[in-house]
Amino acid sequence: MHMRLIHHWKVPSVLDRKYKASFELVFIDNEGDRISAMIRPFHVRQFDAILNDGNVYAVSNVDKAPNDIKFKTTTHKYLLIFKRDTRIQTSVDDDKIPRQQFHFLPTSKILSETRDDVYYMRLLIAKGELTKFTKNKKPSFFIAIVLDDMTYCIHLRIADASSEVSFMIFETACAQIIGISASHLVAKLVKLGDDLEKYPEDIKMFVGKTYIFS
Repeated sequence: MHMRLIHHWKVPSVLDRKYKASFELVFIDNEGDRISAMIRPFHVRQFDAILNDGNVYAVSNVDKAPNDIKFKTTTHKYLLIFKRDTRIQTSVDDDKIPRQQFHFLPTSKILSETRDDVYYMRLLIAKGELTKFTKNKKPSFFIAIVLDDMTYCIHLRIADASSEVSFMIFETACAQIIGISASHLVAKLVKLGDDLEKYPEDIKMFVGKTYIFS
């Protein structure tokens, strides 16, 4: 398999922080399909040095398991599991393998369906400590978090004489500036139909304005 590594990260043991961390990875193939992979703690040292996000790899001799874990990083039906005799070699960069792939859905389709692969953003404003508890005689952990009731955000591209920068303005600030709630904005988006190039006139009020940020 020839795939590009999009991202990989360490996952500490939830039972005991003294144990070595495992690795989770997300690859993308030439069809634009993303697939998750896992490297168990006792194999991490074997593969750690060769892994670099963005590189294309030739991967062989991996185990394939059903991707039926509770919290999925991809919707692919399989999860790749690296093992001791897995072979992974850096390959020549191939432009046919994308660096990222997005699957956009019209707002009307998202609102009309119940889906488990669509995620909504909320702004994390506070978190508690990692707390240990026991359920059914098994140890587990939880963290209490507080999320802002952020229903939408607007991505702005702002430039001055020397440079450009991106901003994301969340609903609390947006509502104060454009004077429209999330529910009214969503209603306008639905009326515009499936054309992803169209957006409510209310948002255009940001265009051409001069702002001071502090």
